[in-house]
Amino acid sequence: MMFKLFKKNKKEDIKVVETTLTLDKPLSSYMKDMLARSGYSKSEVADIMCVSHVSISRWLSGDRIPKVNDFLKFCNACGYDLITVYRIL
Repeated sequence: MMFKLFKKNKKEDIKVVETTLTLDKPLSSYMKDMLARSGYSKSEVADIMCVSHVSISRWLSGDRIPKVNDFLKFCNACGYDLITVYRIL
């Protein structure tokens, strides 16, 4: 999974830094674990994120990979912040 981080330097220019994250298991497995621990259903998380429950199902089945923004929204909806997610992955 590729993440792009945007950093501002002193001149207020934006520098793009790319980093690659290597996972031990499919992203969908981590997402299933987060959903199970959250206590929410797929539909509840979909409502929180303002996406369809079909999208959530596709991500959890591994049929589709969520965009980075959608993945972060999913994590937040399940009660995880970015630092915690980074430690889990």
